[in-house]
Amino acid sequence: MRIIIFGTGNYVTGRGTSQFGTILPAIFESHNTTKIRELILIATTRKSRDLAEKKIKKISKISNIKINYKIILNKKIKSFVKKYKKDSEDATCAIIATPDHTHYKIAKLCLQNKYHTLVVKPVVNKLSELKDLIKTADLNNVYGAVEFHKRFDRQAQIMKDKYVEGFLGTPLYSWTEYSQRKIVPEKFFKSWVSKNNVFQYLGIHYVDLIRFITKAKPISVMAIGQKKYLKSKNLETDDAIQVIVKWQTKKKQIFTQTLLLNWIDPKFTTAMSDQKLNFVGTLGRIELDQKKRGVMAINENNYIEEINPDFCRMYQEAGFTKWKGYGIESIKTFIKDTLDLENKKIKKNKLLEIRPSFEESIYSTAVLEAANKSLKKNSSWKKIFIK
Repeated sequence: MRIIIFGTGNYVTGRGTSQFGTILPAIFESHNTTKIRELILIATTRKSRDLAEKKIKKISKISNIKINYKIILNKKIKSFVKKYKKDSEDATCAIIATPDHTHYKIAKLCLQNKYHTLVVKPVVNKLSELKDLIKTADLNNVYGAVEFHKRFDRQAQIMKDKYVEGFLGTPLYSWTEYSQRKIVPEKFFKSWVSKNNVFQYLGIHYVDLIRFITKAKPISVMAIGQKKYLKSKNLETDDAIQVIVKWQTKKKQIFTQTLLLNWIDPKFTTAMSDQKLNFVGTLGRIELDQKKRGVMAINENNYIEEINPDFCRMYQEAGFTKWKGYGIESIKTFIKDTLDLENKKIKKNKLLEIRPSFEESIYSTAVLEAANKSLKKNSSWKKIFIK
């Protein structure tokens, strides 16, 4: 199997930190069970290429896993994608982890050239583009998926099981509070933050989770945003956004989802992500604290951290480093699924039923598009129509 990664940023390699990101560790972990013939990373600058190479060499050393790799400095994406279609001797899949506004163009090229394709969320922010990608994938008999890793979190799976068994009764409302440190827009996304917003970056995960848990359909959306701190730093995007989504279940029950989001938390918060998900129904409630997972580290050097052991964590085994967590499982699952497709162990239609496919992301994309319209139209309610 050949894996091509578009992007060498924080989520891929941990660029800007001492860590290794999520995608790169997941690929090295996958190599233990799914032999990867070649790993190719596409970088856009010499600096990002050199930093990515340092990360790969170090992760290879500490994990004791060797993968044949190359890092290509290539801005001519179209010619590159065609070349590797022609040269491919076995399954080729692509993972796209580039700025959001570039996803559509790169994903379409990959699908046209018969790459199974995984895109970090959101795949796109317009339904018209998503539908075109779905059509392109169908025409070329390949699989498209979105990296909604929170579906693999055991907490979310517990909430789904409780919901399905009727524990909540009739659903009434859900609310999410999700925030991250201001280093994200100020440093990691600075060059393209004006083309993004905190709902698109963070909130969309929890829209997808409600769809995953309930199988309900969104019917209308309203969004409110505030521009204060980041605007003072000449970054043209909202500090915080609040979104209300009305959902309708298959039984025609209406419930609401409220999302309270910001990405200007202080740098000294005890975790990069502060996140909570709550769901209330006529018979009960379920509360997920996805920041306080029971592990706290403190020392004399003014260090305090609430550690998430479940997302993407390094562990030592037999003298070498391994990575575990739902972020890792999300990437590994896509790699295994594409290999199973090529080996005819599973059919694409089955994956569309059980995975965060392009088809399944119609619901989160519809909410995202409507929320962005609401922000531009004085926070007016926007109806959603999904056939």
